[in-house]
Amino acid sequence: MLNKLNRLIIIGFLIFFVSINIAPESSINSAILSRAMNGEIIVSKIKTKHGPDGVKVVFCVEANKEDVWSTITDYNNFNNIFGNIQLKLIRENSKGAIVQVSLLVFNYTLYHKYIIPGEKYTWSRTSGDLKTVSGSWLILNTPKKNQQIIEYTSFIDAGNDAYNLIAQYDIEKRGKETAIRLINYLKKNYPAKK
Repeated sequence: MLNKLNRLIIIGFLIFFVSINIAPESSINSAILSRAMNGEIIVSKIKTKHGPDGVKVVFCVEANKEDVWSTITDYNNFNNIFGNIQLKLIRENSKGAIVQVSLLVFNYTLYHKYIIPGEKYTWSRTSGDLKTVSGSWLILNTPKKNQQIIEYTSFIDAGNDAYNLIAQYDIEKRGKETAIRLINYLKKNYPAKK
């Protein structure tokens, strides 16, 4: 009984300290945080008034922030890490990257803007198929050494309602797969240091 109580107290403190360390642009509440820190991958729809609806995926990884950042910006190995998406790096500098993407039957170019290098980047379509493609990666510290909370968002507007329904289903499914692939890749390639 005491062990269970101690564990609940520790989880409560972790959630409290993580919630005060979360960046203001994140909308992760303490319930989502608790579930993610207990190993759950939380996928939720994002409804917008203007622009396409999207998906948000929140999950926890056992890795340091630098290893997470180097993985999500490893454009040359993106397909090996995340599968079913082909990326070709066109240009990269300290402010961002331009990449060509092939996904299913769609081809487009994205600009990845490094909002907070090492912590957050956003992407948006600059040309090609689909009306809108945008999203972000956000890496949030936790008080626990070598543990990060990841928030991944994705928005796609395919140009008509029928395609948008298919796109919404696909990004929800792909969002969870992305989380699983990232977790597994980090475990294999960057074993957590205790």
